[in-house]
Amino acid sequence: KGFDMINPPSQESIEDFFKKYGKVVKVTPRKNDEKFKGSYFIQFEEHEEAKRISEMDLFFNSVKLIIMMKFDYCEMKCVEKGMDPDTMRKQKPQPHIQKTRSKLTPKYEKNCLLHFEGAGPNARWEDIKTKMGADYGSVVFVKLEQQLKSGIIQFKDPIASNVASSISNDNMEFDGVKPVFTVLQGEEERIYYLNRQKADEKKKFNHAKMNNAQKKVDDKNDSSDCSSTSVVKVGGKDDAGIVDCSSTL
Repeated sequence: KGFDMINPPSQESIEDFFKKYGKVVKVTPRKNDEKFKGSYFIQFEEHEEAKRISEMDLFFNSVKLIIMMKFDYCEMKCVEKGMDPDTMRKQKPQPHIQKTRSKLTPKYEKNCLLHFEGAGPNARWEDIKTKMGADYGSVVFVKLEQQLKSGIIQFKDPIASNVASSISNDNMEFDGVKPVFTVLQGEEERIYYLNRQKADEKKKFNHAKMNNAQKKVDDKNDSSDCSSTSVVKVGGKDDAGIVDCSSTL
């Protein structure tokens, strides 16, 4: 137990706290009639991160937190309410699993990604997209990590290898600095497209989200989510909360 119900911590402080242990996707306070219940749903990117964190002894503001996987928490709540956990788990588990697998295997064309490192401090993604598109081929997207001075260029066609071969002999500079270019392949390539897919899905979700959606989620978490195997539980003073560490929710 550790989250103060009278003076609840901010979502930002909770996110910053758990970022030290894994990649946080989403932090959501649990409420009942708009009153904080003393717990949070915390969604991590990977199930393995969730499992590892659920087994840790963590302290927030000097108070030990109660942390459980969401699956274990739901089983406990089912037993408390006299429901059969096995029955709850059998409610549409396969579509959930199939959806998870589809998310982990995004469809994409190989040889379209070019990684660069060593851009100038004031490089802009708009300029990079325009310059690369004019000299080498249509650019779909540019991911620029300003602080790291690096990023990824996504071409419309599979030309990354050809561009990497020819660009080494060209005087291509981003904000006065000539970067080092490499073709993104294998697992790094898959992760890039997976993250793009997640970002697109998140935009669609936020667009369609209604103002009262959170209350509906809170009301059904104790029963209908018992089929989930990817969650962790972090408790507050009077309510053992859930840390949602699933990459599938």
